[in-house]
Formats: sequence, C-alpha cells, structure tokens
Amino acid sequence: MFLNRLKLKGRLLTSFIGMIALTCLVGAVGYVGIQKVNGELDDIFRRRLPSIDFLIEADRDLQQTLVAERSLIFAEATSDDYKTLVGEYDKNMAQARERFEQFKALVATPEERAIIQTYEKDRGEWEAVSRQVVKERQADTPESRARARELSLGPAQRKFEAARDHLDKLTGMSLEFAANDQKSAAAIHRQANVILVLACGVGVVLGLAASWWLNRSVTVPLRRSIGLLNAGS
Repeated sequence: MFLNRLKLKGRLLTSFIGMIALTCLVGAVGYVGIQKVNGELDDIFRRRLPSIDFLIEADRDLQQTLVAERSLIFAEATSDDYKTLVGEYDKNMAQARERFEQFKALVATPEERAIIQTYEKDRGEWEAVSRQVVKERQADTPESRARARELSLGPAQRKFEAARDHLDKLTGMSLEFAANDQKSAAAIHRQANVILVLACGVGVVLGLAASWWLNRSVTVPLRRSIGLLNAGS
C-alpha cells in the first residue's frame, strides 16, 4: 500500500494535509451557504420589503386623493376648507406618482413590468377624469357641481378601482416573491447544515482512522525499536 511505503515524515505530513483539506472543505461549504443565504435575505430587505412599502403608501395616497376629490364636491368654493382640500388633492396625487416611481426602480421581473404598464395606463385615465371633476367643481354652478358628482361616482370611480386592482396584484406578487426568497434561504440553510454535519462526521472518522494508522505504523514500531535498544543495553 502506498501509505505504508511512506517514511515517518511523509506519513505525518499526509495526515496533516488531509485534516487541513477537510477543514478547508468545511469552511468553504459554510462560507458558500452563508453567502447564498445572505443573497436571499438581501433581496428581501433591499427590494421586496421596500417594494411592498412603496405600493402600500402609493395606494394610501390614491385613497386620500379620492377623499379630497369627493370632499371638494360638497365644500364651498370660497372657503378655506376648499383651498385646503385642493392642496391635499394635488399633494397626494403627486405623492402617489413619486412613490410608485420608487417602486418601479426596484422592479426586476417581466410579470411586474407588464402589470405596471397597465396600471399606469388606467391611472392616467383616472387622473384625467378626476381632474375634470375638480375643474367642474371650480366652476361653482349647480350644473357643474352635479356634473362633478356624476363623474366622481361614475367614470372616475370605475377607473380608480381598476388602477387600485393593479396595485393589489403588484403587492401580492411582491409578497409572494419575498416568501419564495425566505423559503429558498431556509432550504439553503438546511442544506448547508446537512453538509456541515456530514463533513464533521467524516472528519471525526478520518481523524480516528489517521490516529489508528499513525499509531500502528509509527508509534508501535517506535516502541519496538526502543524496547530492542533497551534490551540490548
């Protein structure tokens, strides 16, 4: 056998190299596993959770825009409340666009981009009708107020719900992606644990085998030689 033909130095060196190689293997497996888990968690915290947050905020801004639009119908055009409502309407409309743009910067999948395109089309149509509601209200006549109310409760409402439906779909997709990333990270963690346990088990077996081999091929002959020397003296 090759190992039995090695000298003492070679046998010791072989044992140490084997243990070092196994240690490096365990370390490499652990490092790769940690990096993969970190990548999945990074995707969750850097993209998925912020995406959900931006979508929720954009949806809230749209809701507040709708509230301001409806409130304008019943407010006196010359009152301070009316001016405040117009300000809130414009602010929330702008915030909804801004937060959705922040969400778009984090989007990576074709499925999301397809829904975004449809959402922006429906939102644009809703904004046009909603602006018409405000314009009719600003005319401040019984006829224009009636038209504003009819538009707000009719076409504007339908287009608003269509746009919000796309936001709901995008939120659901982001939640699903985050859940998948979490499952993937958990699977990688379990796999790395199994490999590490197996590697440690193999290390223990190899360590015991190396100890037995060194004892048999080095220690025992050395003791015999010492015994012969003692006997000769």
